[in-house]
Amino acid sequence: MLRAQHDGSVTDVFDESARRVRLLSGFTAEPSRARTISRAIGVGRLVIGSTLLLAPVLSVRMLGTDSATAKRMSFLARTTAARDIGIGLGTLLGGGDRERALWLGVGAAADAADAVVIAAAMRQGTTRGALAVGIVAGAAAVAAAGFWAALGLRRRD
Repeated sequence: MLRAQHDGSVTDVFDESARRVRLLSGFTAEPSRARTISRAIGVGRLVIGSTLLLAPVLSVRMLGTDSATAKRMSFLARTTAARDIGIGLGTLLGGGDRERALWLGVGAAADAADAVVIAAAMRQGTTRGALAVGIVAGAAAVAAAGFWAALGLRRRD
């Protein structure tokens, strides 16, 4: 909970919150940079989604699973492919900055969830290896970039 530095009145709490929001808004992407990041993430989603769709077993093997497990789990790669292709198209074809920001936020949430789930699977020994670590780090980084760009697209000067 935010604490006001003055007498604690509602007005003081509001003023302090507004000051912090202004301070944090300096860390968002400029709209032109956010649009560039948005396009890159959208294209990346289409490429990754297409790869997952065309080579689902190989995609699951990249997480350090054995061939039999990868074959059994290939349907999950296809569902992830459909998700990423859909989010990628929405990100690229969104009608304006606010709509693209929404798609970026949805994609960032999905990427953050992917990072957490794959990291948990690594901890349990279900997935392993340097590639799996890289996938977790990549998903977390793209989630952060997506949220950052989404905030930049929603920014009002």
